[in-house]
Amino acid sequence: MARLPEVAAYVERVGDGAWILSVRCPFCAARHQHGGGDGDAPALGARLAHCVDGGGGSYFLIAGSVDMPRPASRAVRVARAPR
Repeated sequence: MARLPEVAAYVERVGDGAWILSVRCPFCAARHQHGGGDGDAPALGARLAHCVDGGGGSYFLIAGSVDMPRPASRAVRVARAPR
């Protein structure tokens, strides 16, 4: 199995105790948010980028800095499924 790309997540805890994980997507350069559970520490790990059609849109969240990463200067557009 191929190794997933690691992406640093900006981690914050909201009022109800849930963790919100914000990342700059390695596929489309947009900001994505994922839930991180409500335990003592955020649940990092594998996530699916919903901006990618079909397979191959997964990445692995790791703890990152407090600053949200800036978008890549050359973002690649990825086709989205019709709603």
